[in-house]
Amino acid sequence: MKQSRIHVFLTLFLVVQIVFLKWLATQPNLVEKYYSNGIFPAISRSMRTFFGWIPFSIGDLLYLFIVFILLRFVFKLFQKKTHRKPITLLKITGFLSIIYFLFHLLWGLNYYRIPLSKKMFHSTQNGVDSIALITFTKRVIKQINSLQLSIENDSTQMVIQPYSFKKQQLIAIHSFDNISKELSFLKYKKPSIKHSLFSLPLTYMGFSGYINPFTLETQVNNLHTKVNKPTTILHEMSHQIGYAAENEANFIACITALKSKDVYFKYAGLFMALRHCMYDVYRLDKQTYLQLNKTLNKGIIANLQVLRNFNNRYKNPLEPIFKISYNLFLKANNQHHGIQSYSYMVALLMAYDAQQNNLLLVPSLNN
Repeated sequence: MKQSRIHVFLTLFLVVQIVFLKWLATQPNLVEKYYSNGIFPAISRSMRTFFGWIPFSIGDLLYLFIVFILLRFVFKLFQKKTHRKPITLLKITGFLSIIYFLFHLLWGLNYYRIPLSKKMFHSTQNGVDSIALITFTKRVIKQINSLQLSIENDSTQMVIQPYSFKKQQLIAIHSFDNISKELSFLKYKKPSIKHSLFSLPLTYMGFSGYINPFTLETQVNNLHTKVNKPTTILHEMSHQIGYAAENEANFIACITALKSKDVYFKYAGLFMALRHCMYDVYRLDKQTYLQLNKTLNKGIIANLQVLRNFNNRYKNPLEPIFKISYNLFLKANNQHHGIQSYSYMVALLMAYDAQQNNLLLVPSLNN
């Protein structure tokens, strides 16, 4: 009887949490001050310190445990007699209530903080002017063509990154040190960056990495192509320091790579900017997209083709279902554009470039 009361309480607590988060979504200043810049940095550093030294992913194992518990509940639900099923359902909702609470306490409340566009540029506008987009994309193409040629000394050769995963981690950490000199809110300490134990399932689901919200470990898909792995690592590290929105994590990853002192990270940053810009141009004007595509060095096109081949190799009927599920997850967590929020990175990148007086892509490529 006592256990039943606990499960009823936890179920009611789930409802309270949902209502509270609806209200909290209207209070980004409170979240920014008391959570994102208050208790979360301490939580994040502590979790990364506690789990970061372990060579394998504790978060992945935790997910397996959660799935096991839920499957066990479902199995029992079908085994129970009719009059016992409500109690089992309460146990399920009670368990989900605990998971929901821990998710938001340990990381998820960052979805409700002040948008980075407002924090950095005093704007909430995500859209971009079409002419400005095409002009900016041409600049990205000019820079990546120049960098690819300087790396390979042959415009037809694709860039092949030579680093091990450990080396990539070290460069990523140094890159955050570098960008934090300009943007102090991007300080990153106590790394916890790992290959996911679920790299193959992640590949079939169409994901290059993720952050575990319960252990704050960065999980990187070790099967994914090397050319975009630096920005994947930087993207997940951005999540670790409290930037939950996907467009913001993409933006931080991109500028951190661009400002890196490593030439391959610079290339990864430009490669990421190119892909997002060209995608937006394609949606705007397919003819212009085709014209711009012709101006790319053949080596860059080869890098893009490797990425396409990889994605096509693992394409499967279930991938759209995973994407739809993730889209719903993002919308439920205050990202109203869902999975399309990834593309708004271009608007942030252009705003930052304008703020820097067009200096974003100008610094010497050999720095």
